[in-house]
Amino acid sequence: MKIAKIKKIEQKVMTVDMEVENTHSYQMENGMVAHNTVSQLVNAASGIHARHSEYYIRTVRGDKKDPLAQFMVSAGFPHEECVMKPEHQWVFSFPVKSPDNAVLRNDMSAIEQLELWLDYQRHWCEHKPSVTVSVKEHEWFEVGSWVWNHFDEVSGVSFLPSS
Repeated sequence: MKIAKIKKIEQKVMTVDMEVENTHSYQMENGMVAHNTVSQLVNAASGIHARHSEYYIRTVRGDKKDPLAQFMVSAGFPHEECVMKPEHQWVFSFPVKSPDNAVLRNDMSAIEQLELWLDYQRHWCEHKPSVTVSVKEHEWFEVGSWVWNHFDEVSGVSFLPSS
């Protein structure tokens, strides 16, 4: 399996990580440093799941004391108060167009999404990757069976009905 071979190489080689000013990052057990914004820098889908659709709205929370968030409000960026922390946070909304060749959630069956997640879980991550799986109405029984058969490995998986 290619993923397993890449993981073995990655564990032996020191990697250089691009530092992005003012982004949150953390070091994982395998030595990789993950940034929660790096997917936005390279126009990649967030996480290991496919993009939701060709066009969608991405939301980002900003602290009301943050000078960047204050600038965005004064510049007219679409925003609203965060429902959970209205006194402390704004939620900014950005329209996104997926690249023309992007894989969309409706391009994959629920089982294909789960098998991709399982490959990463088994052969790449030293922690549990998370994924949100979109399930079409006719797929629920098969998904339930798949979860039963992989019960000891499944965690960090969310399911939403496909719409």
